[in-house]
Amino acid sequence: MDASYPPLRLPRPDDLRIREGQVFDPVRSLWIALTPEEWVRQHAIQFLRNQGVPDGLMAIERGHQASAGTRRTDITVYDRQGSVFLVCECKAATIPMRQDALAQVMRYADTLGSRHVCVTNGKSLFAASREDGGGYRFRPGFPEFDQQPERHDV
Repeated sequence: MDASYPPLRLPRPDDLRIREGQVFDPVRSLWIALTPEEWVRQHAIQFLRNQGVPDGLMAIERGHQASAGTRRTDITVYDRQGSVFLVCECKAATIPMRQDALAQVMRYADTLGSRHVCVTNGKSLFAASREDGGGYRFRPGFPEFDQQPERHDV
């Protein structure tokens, strides 16, 4: 690995496969160009797996419509009912964590109706949850995915 792909604080993917400048994305089942951002994204996917998120409830680089046109979220996590649970923005490890990255993911979350957001560069991870009043508050930890209630229709 060169300096573009440093060790990160996020967990290393269990099934990391790299060949000829590409990395295998287990969620998309595709070989993807290995960029510094993709390096972080693959580690973030492993982090979410470790939090109990099944691959089938993650969407990677999914497009959505926003007021400013089509946008693409790095990682969208759905709950078991199909609603957006979390939107995660990944930045290359060399990109400092700044307010604009958090503001970006919050705009995406507002568009998609997600209550939770996170942004990471692999060295730091910030998570926030939407308050009932509409603002966001930073979380001391990561939202518990496995505590999402099962829907019981009457």
